[in-house]
Amino acid sequence: MTKKTIYILVIGLVIRLVLMPYTSWPADTYHWYQTAITVITGFDLYDLYGYSYPPLWAYIFIPIAKAITMFFGLSSLGQSIGDMAI
Repeated sequence: MTKKTIYILVIGLVIRLVLMPYTSWPADTYHWYQTAITVITGFDLYDLYGYSYPPLWAYIFIPIAKAITMFFGLSSLGQSIGDMAI
């Protein structure tokens, strides 16, 4: 790869990371939180009711979630606050 290609990839990654919090959908965030908790506590990926995503993303996401919980604990993934109405 050339320097220009690496520069473009890094700039694109930075832009994506900056925009992530503003373009996420809360239902997806909650679903991935539940998926991580389910798999980390020893259940199979498809034991989670309603899991309909392809497994590739989970196979990428779950090792990252396991590494985070190994160093910071399960609660470091976040917390779920049900029916939080404004």
